[in-house]
Amino acid sequence: MTSEDLTALGVSADLVVHYVRAGWLQRLARGVYCRPSDPPDLHPCLVLLHRNFEGMHVGGKSALDCSGPRR
Repeated sequence: MTSEDLTALGVSADLVVHYVRAGWLQRLARGVYCRPSDPPDLHPCLVLLHRNFEGMHVGGKSALDCSGPRR
């Protein structure tokens, strides 16, 4: 989830910092977080990228991994 997602849920930036320091959230990148018990998964990550980068598409081996032939 992003900082914007957390703000929409009513979580302030200061509270996010507290959650990270307490180990309740893991910072993956600037403004991107996940719960330590829920490691990043391919499909939610692609949804997050698609929301933030207009025109983004997945191609090549990654597209095949998503659709199943390479599983």
